[in-house]
Parts: sequence; C-alpha cells; structure tokens
Amino acid sequence: MLAVADPVPKLVRLRDANDYAEVSGRLEPVIELARRYNCHLLLSHHLGKADRTDGDDILGSTAIFGAVDTAVILKRRDHGRTIQTIQRYGEDLPETVIGLEEDGSLTVLGEVAGILLRQAYAAVLASIGEQDELTEAEIREKVGGNSGQFGKAIRQLHEEGTLTRTGAGKRGDPYRYSRRP
Repeated sequence: MLAVADPVPKLVRLRDANDYAEVSGRLEPVIELARRYNCHLLLSHHLGKADRTDGDDILGSTAIFGAVDTAVILKRRDHGRTIQTIQRYGEDLPETVIGLEEDGSLTVLGEVAGILLRQAYAAVLASIGEQDELTEAEIREKVGGNSGQFGKAIRQLHEEGTLTRTGAGKRGDPYRYSRRP
C-alpha cells in the first residue's frame, strides 16, 4: 500500500514548518498509522532557495528530514535536472543528471561530478594551444570557473598522458603543462 502527501505540511496542517517540536509531534501519528497498516509514505516537500548539502536544503525544520528513511532530492541545474538520495540505510545515490525521452521515459546521463569533470577536461585542453606551455595558474586564468575542477582535470589529464609536465612544482619553477605531441 502507498499513501502520497503533496506537500507534507498540508497533510499534518503545520502552522510553523520550522518548529521542530510541532513538526515532529504532527508527523509521529501519521508515521505510526502507516506502520500499523504496513503502508509506505511518500511525502512531497520543497527545497529552500539556497544550494546546501546533506539534507540541509530541505525547507523547514530538520524534523521533516529526520522523519524519512530516504530523501529523494530533485533539482534543476544549469546542466539539466538532477536526482540524488540521502538514505538512512544503504548507499546514497550521488547527484545524477537525468533526461526525459520523447516517450516519457527517464534516462541517466551521468553523475554531476563526472559531467563537470569532463567539461573541465574540454576547457583545459581548449585553453592550451598546440605550442603552449602553461602553468596551472595560467590555465585557470584562461578557463575561469571552478578552479578545483580544473586543477583535478589538469592532474588527471597529466596522469593519463594527454598533457606533459615540466618543472619542479616549486616556487620559481612551477609545473608547466603542454599537450602531448
């Protein structure tokens, strides 16, 4: 059996969704009722505008997040719509980009971290011309954006042999990267 509440504050008639005691007290009888009748609860709720992690982006009291076994979080991002889970049991689903096919089915396009890293690979390679030999700082300046992703991309491109590296990696003699001939 499945019961769906959309959104959860209307189901339990919350006056203040930020009040932990009120949220917890009103959700408890609903959860107990579901357990008694072996019913799964699917509780819809909203995220706040701030982009936070670990369930902190769920709007209102932490009692809402604390009441569930699995939070399924859907977001619209620059690179598409994403899904992720935060689970009490088992492994979390990392933030993953999903696509909607013409027939209405969903497809997995890849984990956000992997997509961002592939974009960083492309930007790093585009910033280094055929004859260029650039420091990591010069590459970052040319590509802009998330320097952590670009640093990771530079190191991985070097490890896989796409970029060569010279220099000692010290002050006065930084690593310099170029495309492998």
